[in-house]
Amino acid sequence: MNHLKIYKSSAGSGKTFTLVREYLAIVLARPQDYRHVLAITFTNKAAAEMKSRIIESLVEISSGQESSMEKELTKVLDGINLRERASQALKLILHDYSSFSVNTIDSFFQKILRSLSREMHLPLNLEVEVDLSDAILEVTSMLYKSVGDDDELQKWLGEFMLQKIEDNKSWNIDHDIGLVAREIFRDKGLQHEIMARKVIHDFYNELIAIRKKFETEMKKLSDTALAEIKSAGLEDSDFYYGKSGVISYFYKVSSASGPDAYVPGKRALDANSDPDKWAAGKSTRKQDVNALVESSMGSILSEMIRIYNGKYKDYLSAHEALKRIYIFGIANDLQKKFNEYRSEKNVILLADTTGLLNEIISEQDTPFIYEKTGVRYSHILIDEFQDTSLSQWSNLLPLVKNSLGSGNSALVVGDAKQSIYRWRGGDLTLLLEKIFEDLGLFRELFREENLSTNFRSRKDIINFNNSFFKTAPTVLSEIVGESTGHMLELAYNENLQQNSPHNSNLPGYVKIDFLESTEENSDGENSGWKERSLENNLETIRDLTENKGYEFRDICILVRKNDEGNQLARFLMDNGVDKIISPDSLLISSSPKIRFLLNSMRFINDTRNSIAKTDLLYYYVRYILKNEKLSLHEIFSDHLIKKKSGKKSDKPGLFDTTHLVDNLFNEVLPSDFTGNISTLAREPVFDLTEKLISIFTIDKSPDAYVQRFQDLVLEYSTKHDSGLDGFLDWIDSEGSAKNCSVLMPEGENAVRIMSIHKSKGLQFPVVIMPFAEWQLKPKANELLWLSANDCRYSKMGSLPVPASSRLNETVFSESWNSELMQSVVDNLNLLYVAFTRAEEQLLVTCVRRKRENLNGISALISHCLFSQGIELIENAFETGDKHLKKQTSKTKTGKLLSEKISRYEVTGWKNRIRIRTKTSDLLDSRSGSRLEKINYGILIHRILSGIRTMKDIEPSLHRIYYEGLISKDDITALSQEISALLSMEDISGLFQSDDIIFPEREILSENNEILRPDRVCVSKSNKVKVVDFKTGEELKSHHNQVRRYSDAVKLMGYQDVSTFLLYIPERKLVKVS
Repeated sequence: MNHLKIYKSSAGSGKTFTLVREYLAIVLARPQDYRHVLAITFTNKAAAEMKSRIIESLVEISSGQESSMEKELTKVLDGINLRERASQALKLILHDYSSFSVNTIDSFFQKILRSLSREMHLPLNLEVEVDLSDAILEVTSMLYKSVGDDDELQKWLGEFMLQKIEDNKSWNIDHDIGLVAREIFRDKGLQHEIMARKVIHDFYNELIAIRKKFETEMKKLSDTALAEIKSAGLEDSDFYYGKSGVISYFYKVSSASGPDAYVPGKRALDANSDPDKWAAGKSTRKQDVNALVESSMGSILSEMIRIYNGKYKDYLSAHEALKRIYIFGIANDLQKKFNEYRSEKNVILLADTTGLLNEIISEQDTPFIYEKTGVRYSHILIDEFQDTSLSQWSNLLPLVKNSLGSGNSALVVGDAKQSIYRWRGGDLTLLLEKIFEDLGLFRELFREENLSTNFRSRKDIINFNNSFFKTAPTVLSEIVGESTGHMLELAYNENLQQNSPHNSNLPGYVKIDFLESTEENSDGENSGWKERSLENNLETIRDLTENKGYEFRDICILVRKNDEGNQLARFLMDNGVDKIISPDSLLISSSPKIRFLLNSMRFINDTRNSIAKTDLLYYYVRYILKNEKLSLHEIFSDHLIKKKSGKKSDKPGLFDTTHLVDNLFNEVLPSDFTGNISTLAREPVFDLTEKLISIFTIDKSPDAYVQRFQDLVLEYSTKHDSGLDGFLDWIDSEGSAKNCSVLMPEGENAVRIMSIHKSKGLQFPVVIMPFAEWQLKPKANELLWLSANDCRYSKMGSLPVPASSRLNETVFSESWNSELMQSVVDNLNLLYVAFTRAEEQLLVTCVRRKRENLNGISALISHCLFSQGIELIENAFETGDKHLKKQTSKTKTGKLLSEKISRYEVTGWKNRIRIRTKTSDLLDSRSGSRLEKINYGILIHRILSGIRTMKDIEPSLHRIYYEGLISKDDITALSQEISALLSMEDISGLFQSDDIIFPEREILSENNEILRPDRVCVSKSNKVKVVDFKTGEELKSHHNQVRRYSDAVKLMGYQDVSTFLLYIPERKLVKVS
């Protein structure tokens, strides 16, 4: 068992099955070893699925059920009684479940960190904060609060805002600050300790000096050259190619506004090496030009080109670094604020755990560290290895080495083609190269295996993907260089081409549509084709569900960005496809009803808010009343006419202040709203929400958006104060609130819309990609954190620079080219994940681009098809059975049944709860509603359960009084009523002092049913009386109930058992035979 198995999987190749098989092979060989096996995956869902599969497999094997898992295990565990071992292992795991170590990598590291809190000098009551978003919001707020006392920070934030405005974006930098904050926790992010402001100032001044010196020297030389020309009385036309020739270089440098001006053109370079390229051939002053070149101009140009060749790289590096240097300063301050946050809250962030563990592992004896967790792991299984970060791997590596060195086993499973979480630290080079380097000493223990059978997709989809992803790396390597090509070749090599199962010949279908478009938005992206794609795919969904036997739940629509999903969800819902599940796309903020409710709240909070007033009226008329005849245009024009003329109009205007008379605002909206603004403003925000829903009759029918909004309001109310002002601030600023989506049940028969990232690990009969177009490389000016191969820069760690081809000529070139390479690989991997989710049909829509322009995914798809010799027919590619219909499964599967609620009732809690201040009121409720009778019955049962004999009446009533259920004045009335009841001749015998009394004692019947009679009296002669108190009408079911009590008591050995029903309101005792 001493080996390191490396499984290189592909989509649908049974990765989880393989992991479970390997786990069971270890545990069934020695069942007690379950305590010494550590299986690590990356999500809670994956960990739960693996645990479930292991337990299910053990149950199947131990119970003798036929399973493919047992057949597989028989091959490797020959001669072992698997059923007996499975039964033993199952029992051990279930009775010691906490030692069943199938963990996410984060939870495993947290467990270790807690056990090392003493060594790391961490407080014992330290909390781990999981949600980084909440911490970022609070830290950002802390940063803003310190601006007033910090001129430097104020300047940096101001520059950040100005830069955004120059880029034609909103000046609000909250989101951008959040992105900078997240960079602090990335594996290859800032990579430096908090720096003193002086260090940043010195670095800034050094960059300024480099830039200024270069520009000053170049400008001085160019100005001198132009002055010489003017002094000699020469004209531009006297020079070779006139003003566009060599002298254009002097003009550009003299008035330079950017680094490109300093790059000498071909004519300047030619003139520097050839004196004949200075003077115009037809110039009458050719000799004067040559003389000037010989005396001064030639040496000036040579000196400028020398300076350019020697110093331009330094200059351009400084110029690019200075563009976003203020972000570096902000990030440094954010790190300080995060430290303050941790200290004040006494927390560490989940994102801290990997780094903290890194520090202590590098300083301590590794086996000791892991033994501190209370378990010595002998076998290590790591899932999704391509998503592991370098820091996480450095924490796990000693554990793997220790396991292999001790003669035990380790296993990793991964697929480099599905490495799509680089922004979260995932590094595919771990699987492709680094694991072999780091574990080189154990090379003879390596066992590599490719999982090459695709159990998910139909053969036509498998064949298409094989062909496409064999071609794509070659196509991309032509445009991004050999290094990227090498990485792609490793990930998409021949050995990872997939096969169909031998018994599967079912056809599939692949279609790729190309839509022409010449329109571009502000980001340079084609957008006109997207509207046609929406229309086309709507028809596709209708055809699949109406003509081809598919249900909505069979269809998944994949998008690259959440805003595309939101656009798609709104379009489908507007066109009748309202069965949609999308955790990231059905944003409640996109619902007109929610916008109406929020604007109503804003107006209630501040009645001077004319924008909110306008918006709430608009949404009310358009979406609540749905009254198209009521013209909003007339309202606004009326308002403007009155303001300009000063005359009173007969028609009321929106902004009139006369209440409930001629103001259209008050005429259109319900008076329950307009007449109670001040009252509504005092309501807690949750109560206010319910009142608004009721006032505007939004509760006529169920609305998923409204219900989710109520959940959000309730969530806020439980964590914060219930004031309206605070809620509005929270919902406008809190990221999770603004991005809150409608939650639909997973079992619902609905179309799924999700991002490609979220779809990883999932599969669907039909996959639709309506917008298969995104950039392969970073966008121009996209903020990147790059390292420099120059000691003046590297001392600062990674620096924020805008993406630009200029970076090739700077000290950031190596890091920039690495980013380009990884970006291309990331985006091809994203396409691979998207294309391999489909089981039966893959339907893709691209934009038509020129094949030579390989900047986007659509162009890549087009180029790959072209490289395979495929010609498009009517701008589309098809393979497989285009008339494919869903096959009806022979096995019945359970479906979630749901009924539509016809009306969504919303009532305030004040209408649900009635407080009775007197017990007499409670007792009077005996003739009231069913709920009131239940309340009365509960109270009487509570009182009687505390009475053994007549002497216990007063103590029992006082106990109920101290519990707050009755008032002091009620004790006398209740005492009289209960005394009268218990004094009756046939009832008093049930409250004898000589009997042993068991009030409301549970009895376990032979059918494992728990019975609870109100009163069991056992006399000295073992005669038993079983009594049940009732406050309602006499029913036959009451008799059956006490008979079951009697039977249970008899099974306990008592022979003489009598049963009674005591109807309290009627003071009637019924003996049950």
